[in-house]
Amino acid sequence: MSKVNPKYNLDIDIDKEMIQAKQFIIENFFGYSAIAMPLKLNGDNSLPYLMGTDGKEIKYNPDKVYEIFNTNGLGEAQLRIRVIVLHEIYHVLMLHHTRRKDLDPKGWNIATDMNINSRLITELDNCSHFKVGGYRIQKLFEDMGAIWDKHGHYKGLSAEQIFHALYKEKDDDGNTEYQDKDEDGNPTGDNLDPDEFGGGVEDFPQQDGDVEGEGGNNTSQEESKGGDEGDGDNPIPQSYDDALE
Repeated sequence: MSKVNPKYNLDIDIDKEMIQAKQFIIENFFGYSAIAMPLKLNGDNSLPYLMGTDGKEIKYNPDKVYEIFNTNGLGEAQLRIRVIVLHEIYHVLMLHHTRRKDLDPKGWNIATDMNINSRLITELDNCSHFKVGGYRIQKLFEDMGAIWDKHGHYKGLSAEQIFHALYKEKDDDGNTEYQDKDEDGNPTGDNLDPDEFGGGVEDFPQQDGDVEGEGGNNTSQEESKGGDEGDGDNPIPQSYDDALE
């Protein structure tokens, strides 16, 4: 899908940009290439979110990806897309597509994003393949609408533990809304939106023999190492730079 960018006058092939972003991760973060390579790229303009994964595919909305180029220009947009693709790969690495069980999908997306993005900000700060660091990397994630642990309330917690620690309240329609906590541990008053940065993680597609409605989301916390100890969110010991040459 190719579009002319009226602001930057760029002829952009969105599908090609997605392929290049995935290839960048495979070539420069080869410790994660075994996770990244099998993931298919699936562009679909009907998706309500920017990008997400179910453990089999990285799904993306080409129109929403294009808006990143339209707003930021080629170089900055390529950086942002690489970060989001890496974020989706990390969901699969941590088996987030199998661990939700009966937790609210929206809250699970928020909790897993909180876990992943907090790690990415720290690790990309020290990564030579992303030429941003310090305040710049935090500003980048904030500008992209990422959910991350700004005040250190969730450090060392698994996604399951973060889910239970988030402040929750019902809206007028009875839907659960989730809020972060400020530096004093009080709810911020601002509802968290997992769709602004990427779109989060979906349950693994239902396989033959699965119970109706369970899909692939039937892995126990012990099997996925996602229990109280938080091991499911620490499947590998190395940082990003440790995975490089």
